[in-house]
Amino acid sequence: MTELALKRLAPLHELVPAAHRVAIFVNPGSLVTNIETRDVDSAAQHLGLQLLTFNAVADSDIDTSFDSAAKQNVGAFVVSADAYFTSRRAQIIVLAARHSLPGICPWRLYPDSGGLISYGSELNWAYKQIGIYAGRILKGAKPAAGSAANHV
Repeated sequence: MTELALKRLAPLHELVPAAHRVAIFVNPGSLVTNIETRDVDSAAQHLGLQLLTFNAVADSDIDTSFDSAAKQNVGAFVVSADAYFTSRRAQIIVLAARHSLPGICPWRLYPDSGGLISYGSELNWAYKQIGIYAGRILKGAKPAAGSAANHV
């Protein structure tokens, strides 16, 4: 279990202590899904929770996943850090409200758009750093590992 998985799941568990079944919505085509699911499952076991995994690769899959989660008495959910879900955050927020299902998401973009809570890195800072590094590389800095980062 990674520290990040536990830090993402623990506040959700504190907010909804009666939720013993937790869903994780993942994109099965993502490279990080297996690792992320394993880590969240380990964190869930550590907290005494049962994790149910729901796959989504299309908008209709997200709808179906929320419907299935509600039918299976899931008390809360975790959204994968996959970009697919970030691009569908409005749909996720609407479905969470419709099903009265609290969830934690990986980016601040979700609560800024009406979601409940998030835990993860600040994307705006990361995007700014990427721009700084790209600018330095375009001005001639060598893109080798660490060379651009050493001049921040």
